[in-house]
Amino acid sequence: MAAQPAGLDFCGFTLIVDDTVHPDGTTSMEQVGGGGPQTLWGYQLQRRGAARVGLAAGVGKDLPKSVERWLSSTVGCDLSGLIASDTLPTPRAWQVMEHDGRRTQVWRSRECDALYGQLRPSFSELPPSFQAASTYHLGIHAAFPPMKLLRSLRDAAHAQGGLLSLETYTSCDAPLLPSRRAELAALMAACDVFSPNEGEAASILGAGPALDAAAAEGPQQHEAAAVDLVNALIDLGATTVLLRRGADGVLAAHGPSGQAVSVPAVPGTVVRDVVGCGNACCGAFLAAYTRGASLAKSAAWGCAAGSVMAEHRGVPRDPIESLHPDAARRQAEVLRLARPVALRGGARRGLRVEAAAAAAAAAAARAARLQGIISLAYVSGQIGPQGAMGKQQEGLTWVFQQKVEQLELLVKERTHNLRRLEAQRNELNTQVRQLREELQLLQEPGSYVGEVIKVMGKSKVLVKVHPEGKYVVDLDKSIDAGKLTPGARVALRSDSYTLHILLPTKVDPLVSLMKVEKVPDSTYDMIGGLDQQIKEIKE
Repeated sequence: MAAQPAGLDFCGFTLIVDDTVHPDGTTSMEQVGGGGPQTLWGYQLQRRGAARVGLAAGVGKDLPKSVERWLSSTVGCDLSGLIASDTLPTPRAWQVMEHDGRRTQVWRSRECDALYGQLRPSFSELPPSFQAASTYHLGIHAAFPPMKLLRSLRDAAHAQGGLLSLETYTSCDAPLLPSRRAELAALMAACDVFSPNEGEAASILGAGPALDAAAAEGPQQHEAAAVDLVNALIDLGATTVLLRRGADGVLAAHGPSGQAVSVPAVPGTVVRDVVGCGNACCGAFLAAYTRGASLAKSAAWGCAAGSVMAEHRGVPRDPIESLHPDAARRQAEVLRLARPVALRGGARRGLRVEAAAAAAAAAAARAARLQGIISLAYVSGQIGPQGAMGKQQEGLTWVFQQKVEQLELLVKERTHNLRRLEAQRNELNTQVRQLREELQLLQEPGSYVGEVIKVMGKSKVLVKVHPEGKYVVDLDKSIDAGKLTPGARVALRSDSYTLHILLPTKVDPLVSLMKVEKVPDSTYDMIGGLDQQIKEIKE
């Protein structure tokens, strides 16, 4: 009986030849794209190129040799998963990049069902070593996931003790919550790692406006909104979430344990091309995570791989072994900056996001229903054009009234926060003022210590200052001359010799020890006398 071929460590999907138009108008033609190759590169970057990886994708006879060489030589990819077609060309597309990171894909190949079949071959089409892989990673559209393929990949990965990772490659045109909650929960249950970017996650959950508003308020509010997205995905059944946040790094969370960590992007990254950075991040994260690395270390590897990828036009052409030390340095740098994030506990962690999505959907339904009623009344002749316009204006008035109420509540909350911060500011200013006064006193020269000899009136005192002598000094306004007695210890200012403090009476410790409080009953005769000691002294 023939032995079964050894399974791959990691299998990725989809190959597209990219012709990229950069924001400055320059082009990079015949680039390796599709997400799968960049994910394999990120995986191998973490593993120093030593892993067994393969790419499953449909290609044509026109597959550029440069693409094939890069996959085999640079990444060390098993090419037996490239399914060649005699009739279809290799998937190819324009990638038009914008300065803000937006990307528009325009297919150069004829868009048809066969093209989409090339992007994700079925499980039965994969070679035996691919079917026995321990970890799979697949790019999907969250609104149209290939559930049959996902279940096959998940079962195959679990049989090898591995996992299935999913990455969304585009936003949803309409939120999946609340109308398609069951389908979204099934998608979360079908994978072990789910990795959208912020915009894609917000489009899935219907939290786009809330995310934009939070981003405008500041970094803390922005991160809190990102945590809400992760909470919502975990509430839907996601086991591990890797939320890619672009220039803000990543937010990784493990639902069963409640652990979450925020890892920033690598400081000082010189961005040249953002295509493939998210894919590389997923690959490096999985390479570390499947070897038992912590959530923070794995996420830091994802940020490091994305940083290296961003500094190259297209995919990096340098040998992976030569890039690994720099990537490891970047990983260590962001790992030091990583910090834990608190997830909300309970059975409904993402309730706030889901409630917002439900409210938005309900508002849209009310508006549509109102418009339908007005249109029906107008068509049936129950109201004329002016009446229809009036009814529509009434509906708009109600919508704006609701908006005004919401804004008034927001103003009230912000006003309360402002007053609280003002009180905190005043308290801190008082502390600063007190500390400055104390510091000024500490910086002043020390006072001289003297001894009162004689009070010479209401405002003059004769004081002895060792070893300088005796002085007639003035009294500070705070000093009561009646409390000054001869022998009292006082403090004199160093500049004017004004008596300003009455010091407590202090006795030298050595003198205190020499005082005899009571004559003892004991004598030297009781311990043998001192005759022997006297004799020794005389001798």
